[in-house]
Amino acid sequence: EQAIIEFNADYINYILAALGTGYLHKSPLFENPFIEFVLGEETWSSEIKGGVPNAQQTSIENEDLRITISKEEAVRALLSDDIVQFMKDSVVAGNTNIEMIAGKTELFTKGYLEMYKELTGEEISVDDVE
Repeated sequence: EQAIIEFNADYINYILAALGTGYLHKSPLFENPFIEFVLGEETWSSEIKGGVPNAQQTSIENEDLRITISKEEAVRALLSDDIVQFMKDSVVAGNTNIEMIAGKTELFTKGYLEMYKELTGEEISVDDVE
């Protein structure tokens, strides 16, 4: 309960890193990756620079990806022995939702498709890119 009350940017950054932001990079065609993180009734955003998330409690309009998770699930992830595996399982179980907002070309050039494959085990073919 205390962790739910004290939820902050460091928690968001840690979860985003566990989700695979290390795969993300600035695209030669587009700006840095942007992720919107919806945590219950709170909305956070994070610009990824050099694979490192920088979360702020604010909404953005140019997000590439939206991740939705409950605070309780996020705290369970933080307390788990293996947060990376926990987040993979959470995505597969439907407890964490990942919504691709940007077009596939932009997602591909920023590294999101590799991140998505690592999380879900599903591969989005380059042929599927718009």
